[in-house]
Amino acid sequence: MLQLKNITKTYYNKKDPSKNVTALKNVNITFPKQGFVSILGPSGCGKTTLLNILGGLDTSYNGQLIVDNVETKTFKANDWDAYRNNHVGFVFQEYNLIPHQSVSRNVELVLTIAGASKMETKENSRKVLTDVGLEDKLLQNPNNLSGGQKQRVAIARALVNNPELILADEPTSALDTKTSAQIMDTLKEISKKKLVIMVTHNVELARKYSSRIISMLDGEVQSDEDFEKSEEREEFLKKLPQSYKYGKSKMKFKTAAELSFKNLMGKKRRTILTVLAGSIGIICLSIILGIINGSKNFAKDLNNMMLKTEPFMITEKRSIGGGYDCSDDDVKKMEAIVDSELDDASNSDDIKNPINLSERIEKVRKKKKIPDNNLTPEFQAHTLSVLEKYPGAVNAIDIPRNRGASFLCKVGQGYEMMNSGFSEIPASNNLETQYDLIGGENSRWPNEKGEVVAVLNMFNHLPPNILAVLGCSDKSVIKPEELINKEIGCFIPNNLKFVKLEDSKFDLKPKKDYKDMYDSKEALKLKIVGVVRPKRHAERGIFERKLAMMYTQAQSIDPGIAYTKALGDYIFETTKNSEIVKVQKNTKESVLGEDEEKKKMDMMYGISKKDKKDSMRENLEKLGYTEKPKKIMIYLNDPVSNKSKVLEYLKEYNEGKSDEDSIMFSEEKNGEL
Repeated sequence: MLQLKNITKTYYNKKDPSKNVTALKNVNITFPKQGFVSILGPSGCGKTTLLNILGGLDTSYNGQLIVDNVETKTFKANDWDAYRNNHVGFVFQEYNLIPHQSVSRNVELVLTIAGASKMETKENSRKVLTDVGLEDKLLQNPNNLSGGQKQRVAIARALVNNPELILADEPTSALDTKTSAQIMDTLKEISKKKLVIMVTHNVELARKYSSRIISMLDGEVQSDEDFEKSEEREEFLKKLPQSYKYGKSKMKFKTAAELSFKNLMGKKRRTILTVLAGSIGIICLSIILGIINGSKNFAKDLNNMMLKTEPFMITEKRSIGGGYDCSDDDVKKMEAIVDSELDDASNSDDIKNPINLSERIEKVRKKKKIPDNNLTPEFQAHTLSVLEKYPGAVNAIDIPRNRGASFLCKVGQGYEMMNSGFSEIPASNNLETQYDLIGGENSRWPNEKGEVVAVLNMFNHLPPNILAVLGCSDKSVIKPEELINKEIGCFIPNNLKFVKLEDSKFDLKPKKDYKDMYDSKEALKLKIVGVVRPKRHAERGIFERKLAMMYTQAQSIDPGIAYTKALGDYIFETTKNSEIVKVQKNTKESVLGEDEEKKKMDMMYGISKKDKKDSMRENLEKLGYTEKPKKIMIYLNDPVSNKSKVLEYLKEYNEGKSDEDSIMFSEEKNGEL
């Protein structure tokens, strides 16, 4: 039986302690002697760290790992080696088979390292390979096997030394649905006699095969659900041995040398050529790499910095050029007309009127209206899932909403409504790698909906209206520490900001009521808890740092005041359910009254007076409510390497959808990002 008691694992950053990451937080779990346990959770929640601790791969943590009543804190290096070799079997996501060794030899190697006899090694490896259905593949190399067969070899290798614990890290992620089911059936059968612990993202597989599911989030156990509770659990606990003695790994130096020599002799020609090529090539490559490596890295960094200034953008309009498209036949005919005109010009000096060419082209072109991209909540969710699918490829995803939301702020002796300088922090998995926290040890990223962060640009500037609210307009230099815990204003719900008239019209409350609105219990006060600025890349030279600053002006967060997703959700729901928005959703006309205050509101928000198709949507957006975004922006890390795979993943959304419901990406029509 395995026990985890108060396990806490922290990854320390020696240069900057504020960047320490706690992967596991006070985890307490008890595992039985047998069964199938699945550990679920999003990327970065601590699943793999937990698996590494259970397998003895990570031994630097706080807390206790107890195996059969033995406290592992007393283990030395040799004890851990023996624990991993005799007690644990690993099934990896990527198989980790030796390609030039046969299937049987890959499995036998585990027992050879443990010092087992040759006869015992042969018999045991053949037995476990037969158990997983590979008795006819013993002499084949892994390269000749399918993905499912390779994973079965990995399972056989994990079982050959008869371990008590099988640890599986995403064993089906690289397999198709049918093969995944076969592998899960194999693991399920094994779990009848042994303890199988699997880390996975696949909730469906986990619920189908597991006897117990543990869900994790942010390093903590969120739920622990038993699907098949054992009636003999108490009796089993009483029968556990009081001590546990692990055997030692016994592989001799002679055996290790023989194995190495056999590996070399197995590919004689390759070994000889490698030695010859290595002798000549290493010297040449060292000289060449020494010359070009610095310039190559610099060019790549510069290229990525330039591409990062423009995010991958998905817009509501499918065609930027007026919303029209031409058929492929029309395009070919127009190209032929242009080619003909060029041929004529190459044989004559006569000056021609360009209108003639335009008229010839217009006669061919058949315009057809292109429908807009429908950026539905379903597509937004698919886009955000890129963060989990490719966590290192995407820096941030910004889906603008609440653009018309206004905030009431104290400015001098009075109060002002502001909607510029405030924005929501985009959903990102690594903003902390793009920005530095400044302002002392109390400066941090916001967590609650009443907390915000001040975002500087590359020049350490804040927008003038934000400086006015902070009372710093007359200062040339401001210490970031001065901003921590300062109140920056408040969010005023529409129901508090507008007053309803008798004719289903609304008026913005006059300025004389702003103070009462600010002091109202319904006003959500906002406090600055941190100050951030774009990273300075201190490890680079002065020239490279200036180039980096120059080419990273397009920040993931707009300079000014940035609030949390929690506040963004609150603003969205409060605005959506406000009375003025409900009334406005039923008419194309502005629902604001016709008095002077209404005119001021029109000027402030630019409310449309035109009776056109999208005027209702525009008016709603100006009131702070956005049903569907007009664009989605994806900021990529290393765009040169990651753009193609992210785009291909986004296109998966279109599978099985009609042309009207599918999304057309700007790259397909304009060659732009």
